[in-house]
Order: sequence, then C-alpha cells, then structure tokens
Amino acid sequence: MAKKAIDGVDYQFRLRESFIKDFLGEPKQEKSLFWWALKLGWLNKVGLAMVDEKDPDEQVYAFLHPTFQEYFAALAVPHWDFFLNHNNENPNPFLKHNGKDCVYRIFEPQWKEVILLWLGREDISSETKEEFIKILIEFKAKDKVHYFYQQRGYFFAAVGMTEFDSCLSDEIIKNVIDLSVKLFPFDPIAQDARVILEQTNREKAIKPLIKLLKDKSYNHYEIIRILGDIAYGDEDCIQELLSIINGGDNEKIWCQGIAVQSLVKISDGDIKESLLNCFTEMLKSSTHHLHDREKIRYSILFINETFPDYPSYKYAIQTLTEIAKSNSSSNSLEKYNAAQILEELGIHLNIHPPVQEDKFALTLAELNLELEPKIINTVNALIELLDEHNKNREKAAACL
Repeated sequence: MAKKAIDGVDYQFRLRESFIKDFLGEPKQEKSLFWWALKLGWLNKVGLAMVDEKDPDEQVYAFLHPTFQEYFAALAVPHWDFFLNHNNENPNPFLKHNGKDCVYRIFEPQWKEVILLWLGREDISSETKEEFIKILIEFKAKDKVHYFYQQRGYFFAAVGMTEFDSCLSDEIIKNVIDLSVKLFPFDPIAQDARVILEQTNREKAIKPLIKLLKDKSYNHYEIIRILGDIAYGDEDCIQELLSIINGGDNEKIWCQGIAVQSLVKISDGDIKESLLNCFTEMLKSSTHHLHDREKIRYSILFINETFPDYPSYKYAIQTLTEIAKSNSSSNSLEKYNAAQILEELGIHLNIHPPVQEDKFALTLAELNLELEPKIINTVNALIELLDEHNKNREKAAACL
C-alpha cells in the first residue's frame, strides 16, 4: 500500500480511506489490518479530502511519519529494476528493455529516501546492490541530455554510500571530489558536487580531501571550505587547518581566512573556545590592519558560533556597529552589509544601501579577491555588452 501510494499522482502521503480499504480492509472491522494500523498508531486521521477533490467528505489518513511509509515501500521492492530499467546500449525510454517498460524513478524526488532504505536492507544481497550502483554510475542517455542525467545517476550512487559500502565507493567519492574542486567554483556541477559531499559517507571523503591540500593543482580554498562543512570533530582535519593558519607557507597564506572559518565550524569544547578568543584578540589588534570586509566575515563567524553572553559575540556586535556608523565614503557597501546583519539581530540603525550596487564587486568580496579599479571597470563594461540584442555579445562573453 505504501509503495502504491508513493507511486501515485494524487495521494502520495495523504491516503484516502477508500484507497486504504483496498489493501487493509474495513477500519471498524476488529482485527482487520486497517483496524490494527489505527490501533497501533501507524495510520492516523488527518482530516477530509480537499474541497476541489472527488468526494470531498471522504476521510484522509497519513502514516505516523513519512519515514514509516518510505520504509514499508522499500520493503515491498524486490529488485532495483523497479527504480531503474534502462537500456544503455540503446537509450530510448519509449522502447521496452528486458521485456518491460523503461523506468526512471531514480530521478523522482519522492523515491530518494525509499531507494536509500532499500540499499540499507540486510535481506538484499551485496551482489544485487553492487549491480544497482554499477548501473547508476554507468547511466547513459541521448546526446542532448546525456551529461545532465549521467551526473544525476552518479551523484545518487554517491549518496547511496551512506547505506551501502560498495566496492566502488572510493572511486565514486574521488570523482565527486574532483568535480567539486577542479571546476570553476560557480559552475553548477561543482556546486551540486559539493552538496553531494555533505550527503555521502563523509568519513570516506575527508581523508582524500586532506591529502589534496598537498597537491598544488587543486583549489585549496574550496577544499578547506568543504572540509568546514563535512569534517566536524575530525582530529586530522583540525590539525591540518591549524598548520595552515599558523604556517608561513606563502602558497597557503591566502587560504588562512577560510581556514579560520572552517576550523571554528568543525571544532568543539576547549579548542573552539580558545580559537574564538584568539581571533577576537586578532580583531582588536591594530597590527593586523584588517579590511572592513574581513572584520564583517569574522563577526558573522562569532555570531553564528557563539551566544550573546560570549566576549567574541559582544565584540562582533561592537565591530559591526562601528563599521555601520563609519563616515568613510569608500566603504558604503560594507556599511550597509554590517547594518543588515545587525537588523537581523534586532539592532536597527536605519542605514540605506549604496545608490549603485556593483554586482561584480560583491562577487569579488565573496571570493576574498581584490582587483584594480581599471580591471573592474573593464569587466563591468563587458557585462553590459551581454544584452541579447547586442551584436558583440558573443565576443564579450569570450573576453569574460
């Protein structure tokens, strides 16, 4: 019943009484499966059907929690071809494969948790699960949509590593890591890959990422940022980030700011407290000559990672207030950003945004980069040429 409901269009998680009765019998008939489901609390009344639906006065039920329904559905799937039946040799979804219609439930979001629960079933052989993982990473589609679906299949296999330790897991995670740090940071595939690293088996991802910090061909900034999202409590990662922060390696100096943020995020207890105190003193010190942008970044870190009674939290509020009230004409964007953060905390300074917002400068601020005004002006001029009616559009894009 759970599997049929999720596969339906109208009642995936809201089950009509007439639908349930087809599987479990009458709700008031003592000892019927419907009667037992209500008695045990596995099914509960949630109201009536929608006014615009057929039979709007019919009672509607739901499982105690969607995970119950997804678990039962997973138990009712005997083989992975229920989730994916596809012919790689002739990728045409309108032709039968192995005597059955092609199936692509792996691309339907309502089946994601069901598939993960299916991979976690102990009564399914490892060989069968390995077949499924192999099919996912080798998925092929027609040329125009091939790359999009191939990546989605591969990423699903990576997420499946949380439930099933495939013999291909190291290879799969390595490829996801490559996509996340080798491509340009704003590439959609790179962004998706970083999300997948948070959802896959994190322990298998942390060590390879730390190892890549020794390889200069990789984007260390992105690696450190990813470790801050996935390596909570990992001692090896904590030590590596400490060495970057304390080291004098010119190659890594530009990574120290993000290393500070990541280290605070993955640390706890005394280490975290000492780090916060250390960075607070650094903010106070005039010898470090931090830009307002950097002060804002550290202040956000203190606010997110501490509580209002902490010295670092109080100093963050003080720093943001000073920036927001500054009379300098060169930091109007920072003034507004600082004021916006304080607004979210309930501190109202009534600071208005700068008259003309420079989108490119905002992006540079996120990347912690500084470029000469001449370069910024050139880039902004090229961006204006990207208008779809401009005959020089393609040339401008190539220059960018």
